[in-house]
Amino acid sequence: MSLAFVVTSLVVVATPGTGTVYTVDAGLGRGHRGALLAAVACTLGIVPHLLASAMGLAALLAASPIAYAALTWAGVVVLLVFAVMTWRGAGHGLPADRARQEVVAVRARRVLRDGVVLNLFNPKLTLFFVAFLPQFAPTGAGVAGMAALGAVFMLLTLVVFAGYGLGAASLRPVLLGRPHLLGVAGKGFAVAYLAVAVALAVRLMVG
Repeated sequence: MSLAFVVTSLVVVATPGTGTVYTVDAGLGRGHRGALLAAVACTLGIVPHLLASAMGLAALLAASPIAYAALTWAGVVVLLVFAVMTWRGAGHGLPADRARQEVVAVRARRVLRDGVVLNLFNPKLTLFFVAFLPQFAPTGAGVAGMAALGAVFMLLTLVVFAGYGLGAASLRPVLLGRPHLLGVAGKGFAVAYLAVAVALAVRLMVG
């Protein structure tokens, strides 16, 4: 495994995208536990991309403009749904008695489900596992070599996203004391999801 692969993976992981927005959103809205669950969920969402790449399905998908466009449009729809849900949730605020409970009792299933879905339809990951990952696989390494590289990428994703989420969670006490700021932050995340969706849609229509 080369240093170039680790650096490339770090750049891809650390570049702001849907996973970053989701983990930061979870950290601010649900605290440290929510941030960690979101990081785990986004990491698990990589598994289907890795399996598809190891079996050669990702390359076939990338070679078919129609199939790749369909996957990307599905990602756009998912992001739009998240934008609407986040905007609506931001409008309700957090009652003081419920806020303390949410720090302890996080809706783990929903956090895990949403994080997996977001990365499952993330075209950035599809491109990475098609265009970059095979370049770093040793000749003749086969599925085992691809799996090893994929495991490193997943570990980096978990660490970086957890860092983003925990950093955001450290600001949560400040926002809990100012419910209007928490609402503004929630709407900001909704706009971020919308912006990524629009960017993907424009790229599809132009390209």
